[in-house]
Amino acid sequence: MKNEIEQQWLDAFPKLKKFGQKKYYLILDPVLIGIELIKIPRTDSYRPHFVCYPLWKENLNDCFSKPLMLTEFHDKRGFQLSINSLNNFELNDVFQIIKNQLPIPFEEDVTLKLFFLALDKYASESYLSASPTSYFQALHHEHKLDIALILNDEKQIEQQLNIITNSNWNIEHFFALGIEYGKWLYSIEKKRENRNKLVSLVKKNMLEKKLSKLNRIKINK
Repeated sequence: MKNEIEQQWLDAFPKLKKFGQKKYYLILDPVLIGIELIKIPRTDSYRPHFVCYPLWKENLNDCFSKPLMLTEFHDKRGFQLSINSLNNFELNDVFQIIKNQLPIPFEEDVTLKLFFLALDKYASESYLSASPTSYFQALHHEHKLDIALILNDEKQIEQQLNIITNSNWNIEHFFALGIEYGKWLYSIEKKRENRNKLVSLVKKNMLEKKLSKLNRIKINK
């Protein structure tokens, strides 16, 4: 039964491959995207989430330590989608809800514009949205800069650098999180020079055996 259900998920999302228990991923250029079925503590229920992880960290453990996106899905009543012995849903209905709400489709025609729109929407609705001048929002733009550098998109590189260097960030929030603002800003200004390191880290992580069986698609600029 378990294998049958897993196969149903893979059939519904043919670009995804199984990656550990209740995790299904694919590689989208410098990131990993997919579905994770997260168990609800002390119940037999689990909730499907869309996830997006960076691939430019020092190793895979660091890549998986904090997602760029962790997005839930909602049923027709607006409640967070949860599944318990199908929870009166047929799995096909669950799959359709997820397909309709995916922030980034598991297809070949993902553009950088669409990807960044999804990241922006997440940043405006998740914990990142606490303050438009917080470190979390600054980090959001740093991630977009990293992606633009890896893809060598000069327009987006300039745009993200301009936003980061000209925004009036809340330095007290940086300090509260133990981050020295001056050093952080200096590291941002040096990122263009260090582009090759970001690219190398992505290539290194994609050579990991754990990722070797995953499908890979490119972001279209």
